[in-house]
Amino acid sequence: MSAPCWHWERALAEWDYRLFYPLCARLPFAAGGALAAWKGRRDERHDRDWRSLSLRRPYVKAATRAALAELCPQAGPEELERLVTERFVAAASEEWQAHLILAGRAPDVTMTWEGMTPEEVKAAGPVLWMTVHYDSFMLGVVHFGLAGLPFNLMTSTVVEDERIPASIRRYYARKYAAVGQYFNGGQSLQAETRLKSLYAGPRAGMATVMLVDAPALQKEEGVLLEFLGRRRYMAPGAVRMAEYGQLPMGAFVCVQEAPGRYRLVVHPPLRVEPAGFNSNLSLEPTGFNEISQTLYTFLGEQILKRPGRWWAADLLPTMKCEGA
Repeated sequence: MSAPCWHWERALAEWDYRLFYPLCARLPFAAGGALAAWKGRRDERHDRDWRSLSLRRPYVKAATRAALAELCPQAGPEELERLVTERFVAAASEEWQAHLILAGRAPDVTMTWEGMTPEEVKAAGPVLWMTVHYDSFMLGVVHFGLAGLPFNLMTSTVVEDERIPASIRRYYARKYAAVGQYFNGGQSLQAETRLKSLYAGPRAGMATVMLVDAPALQKEEGVLLEFLGRRRYMAPGAVRMAEYGQLPMGAFVCVQEAPGRYRLVVHPPLRVEPAGFNSNLSLEPTGFNEISQTLYTFLGEQILKRPGRWWAADLLPTMKCEGA
């Protein structure tokens, strides 16, 4: 895009986050969800994403198409384009849902639980819960809190990068402040600046929610796990934290069935037997790696049921694989 076009794109983002999404969040769920889906289709046509906008380089659509072609090798050109469009619709819908949270409407949605009940999640205590940038994950996080679970959410300073338009940085700051009210004493903690607080949380009875679909920056730093059909080097944060604190590990995704109606699919926590303890925190295969593999398999299966709703699919081409 030319410089004048980028200027227009930033102005449009300002309108989206200051006016469009807040308006959608005040409408009935069906109307607000329909408008968010319309915005997602518009974004797909113009390859519009806040990361592309920040880097002034449209790349998300092409990277998403490459990822979905890998995940769905039988998909023809029309089906592949439908899946790419679905990804942009899912991303816009998730931002609309975040504005529902900002508007105080998260408790008003209908949430169905599968795999565990809210009471069981609360009773499980300081579990390390893994999830992915998929469908309606933030509403799922909030409903973990509405179940009464005290927990911390691991976040990142990435959304504070000065290259990101100010309207989007403000949105993320407001979103993390808004969701924190549901954490029952927990906080949104940035991994880059509050890692000690994250590690200390379980000793105070706090569970931890962590997004785990990020690749390792270097193979040597990663943990090698089967994920979405290949053995990939994934960021090791979840394994390291669980091993350090001897924490049970579980996983969940949140799926939109219709605007205002959602389903939390939960994999119950798994605990390492004492013999699997590895006191030096090495990333050689241990009980924690095996549990992580079970949960990554679960998360991958959930993604493959609706691959177009994995709105971080553009990360897939950046994941280093075994033997590559």
